[in-house]
Amino acid sequence: MKKLFNLLILTVLLASCSDLSKKIVLTEYGGVLKSLSKSHTEYTRYDFKLADYLMNAVAFQALSSGNSEIDMTYKELLDRAHEKNKGFYESLDLYNKEAEGLYKLADVAFTQGEYEHTGGDSHAYYFYLKIKNKKEKDIARIKGTVEIFNKNGEMIFDSKFQYKEAIPANSETEAVGGNYIRDNHDLATLKDTPVKKLIFKWYPEEIVYTDGEEISTPGRPIYEDLF
Repeated sequence: MKKLFNLLILTVLLASCSDLSKKIVLTEYGGVLKSLSKSHTEYTRYDFKLADYLMNAVAFQALSSGNSEIDMTYKELLDRAHEKNKGFYESLDLYNKEAEGLYKLADVAFTQGEYEHTGGDSHAYYFYLKIKNKKEKDIARIKGTVEIFNKNGEMIFDSKFQYKEAIPANSETEAVGGNYIRDNHDLATLKDTPVKKLIFKWYPEEIVYTDGEEISTPGRPIYEDLF
C-alpha cells in the first residue's frame, strides 16, 4: 500500500512538472523547464534556453520585491521565446539548405575523445575525427563546427574545427581538434561516457580543393551571438 501511495505521489509530481498551463514560480522554474523540455518537443532546445535566459533576467528583481510567482504560464513564456527565436530559425534553415551539398562531398566521424587538465578550473577536451574525401580531387582545407550531446540530447561540448592538410581524392585521414571546457558536469559526462553513447554532430562550413575550387555556406548561426 505504501509503495502504491508513493507511486501516486510521484505521478502527480511529474504531471505537474509537465503542465504548460502552470503558473511560473521563481523558486522552481529551472527544474520545471528542464522537465518540460523532455515532454514537449514542440519547443526546441533554443526555446528552452531563451526561456531560461528571460527568467534569469527578471528573477532577482521579482524576488527582491517579495514576489515568487509570475503572472505568466510556462506556455506563454515558451511561446514568447519561440517567437523571438524566429529570426534564428530562418538563418538556420538557410544554412541547412546550403550545407546539403557539403555533406555529399565529405564524411566526418567522431572516433575518440580525451581530456586534459590545463590548470585551475580549466580543462581541454580533444576530439579525434576520421575525414573521408568523397570527391575525385584532393581537398586542401575543410572547416566547420563540432557539437557533442549526451544521451538526453543536451549539448555538452562544441568547438570550431579546421583541417588544413591535403586529403587525397577518395581517401580517409585522421585529425584532432579541441577546445576548453569549464562546466564540471559536462566534463564529467564526457569523461565517463563511452564515445559510442555520445551523440556527435558535424556542421560543415567550407571545403577548398587543391585546384582552387571553394564551396562554402553562409556559416551556421551561433545561438549565443543573439544574447
